[in-house]
Amino acid sequence: MDNESGNLPDPQSRRRYTWPWFVLAAVLLAIALAVAWMSKEIARTRRIRDLNAPAAPANRGATSSAARWLSGASPA
Repeated sequence: MDNESGNLPDPQSRRRYTWPWFVLAAVLLAIALAVAWMSKEIARTRRIRDLNAPAAPANRGATSSAARWLSGASPA
């Protein structure tokens, strides 16, 4: 490309744009915030799931109804 005087433009006088750096910073910030938000949501979901999980049964031998029926114990 020629400029007004008919010469090629000097590579040193090329304009440097700053807006791509702002776009890059915004994208990186968005990625960082998304990772932080998702890690908090995963921890929250695990915490809620653990609270709603049934308690582990006490180890008292055969506790299922089928095992009690097979052993001859009363259903109550």
